[in-house]
Amino acid sequence: MKRSFLFLTALSLSSLILSGRALASPATDELSAGHYARAYDLAQQSGDLPTASSAALAAVGFTPSPDSAGIDRALKSALATVQANPNSVQAHLDLAGAYGLRASTSGLSPAAYRLARDARGEIERAVALDPHSARALAALARWHAGAYARAGRLIGGNPDTARQLATQALAGAANDIGVYVNIAAALNDLKDPRSARTVLNRALSLTPQNAVERDYQAQGKALLTKLK
Repeated sequence: MKRSFLFLTALSLSSLILSGRALASPATDELSAGHYARAYDLAQQSGDLPTASSAALAAVGFTPSPDSAGIDRALKSALATVQANPNSVQAHLDLAGAYGLRASTSGLSPAAYRLARDARGEIERAVALDPHSARALAALARWHAGAYARAGRLIGGNPDTARQLATQALAGAANDIGVYVNIAAALNDLKDPRSARTVLNRALSLTPQNAVERDYQAQGKALLTKLK
């Protein structure tokens, strides 16, 4: 994978946004079980745009080398969901994740720059809709930390903003494994491995309630082995 303005590995924005969706249909049951392709198909058939978006994003967000067609599917699905649900925090975070994944495959290019800024815009819309959303705050912290680590202030990354947002997100994280993993990734980008390790240990101490949370923990374990 090429280096991009907003470098997103498997610990991407998309890894933040999938836990906690209500389990009330065959599609959401499949999502919870980790059968992401099946969940997407069922959600599409039933017209459940939010679940289709999350399933498409999970299918590429939890793999180290997502395929281009899968990212395109996630992006198309997320765009449709935002159009149908403009006031949904989750919908904007899904779209941010899709933009981020597409940016990660675009190298150091003007397209990657635009996509990274688009991702930030969607996260900021999510925060505007719910200023107390731990997931949205953690996503924005991750964006600022990652953007600054890879491109300095070139595209607006700010380490002080990242730290402030991470602190706010931690205060409301409760037992959200995805929030902890993304905050840890942000702290690692900010060259604070000790704090990142503390947050990761918290994430790994929790009992995952579904396959999505287990995938988050797998990402957390992978990051933990790389901390210096």
